[in-house]
Amino acid sequence: MFVYAKLLALVLLLTPTWGQISWSEDIEIYRGQSIGIRNNALFVMDTSGSMGWYEEDVPSYNPNTQYDVYHAFQSDLFYYSNDSISSIINFNNSKILTLKKQFFNSGALVCKNVLTNLEKNGFYNGIFKRWNASSKNWDPSSRKKGIPLGSNNTNEIIECKVDGGVHGISDGDFYINTRGNNDDGQYNNSDNIHNKYDKKWRAHLKFYT
Repeated sequence: MFVYAKLLALVLLLTPTWGQISWSEDIEIYRGQSIGIRNNALFVMDTSGSMGWYEEDVPSYNPNTQYDVYHAFQSDLFYYSNDSISSIINFNNSKILTLKKQFFNSGALVCKNVLTNLEKNGFYNGIFKRWNASSKNWDPSSRKKGIPLGSNNTNEIIECKVDGGVHGISDGDFYINTRGNNDDGQYNNSDNIHNKYDKKWRAHLKFYT
């Protein structure tokens, strides 16, 4: 009986030691002790609340809303860039100044499908070319691959590849003419006017409003 009592007292003394929990300042980690086999689970619990956040409700674009104008952009113009929309959000001052030079009049956009999406969503990502009234060519081109500067000239129209074969000028020519410089024809009635028609679209614009 005396031996049983001593064993019972020893168990009671050791119980608080087993029941202790090791608290870290920020994160508690629980893992099993090695028992001769490789552990296959690791539980990490963050109880500090430092990884929590409040989700902000950002309203969808509304074409009927008059939004504030930032960085002196003009609300009646469209702007184009070959950067992604996420990159544009994080533009530094230098890139903002560059973007402000890459504009066109909304009346120059003849890509009907894109115009509908721009009016509905406020931005569009696609493949475009702009007619250069001076060189009589579509920019960017194989000879002029850089992004052209902005223009308010509605005769320097903006066309998109997605509308190829869908519409063109009144005489039924539905494909942009990519034959080269100093060719008066903006459009042609066949996508076979040049063996490298699709290749010519590799140099293109992307734009957002």
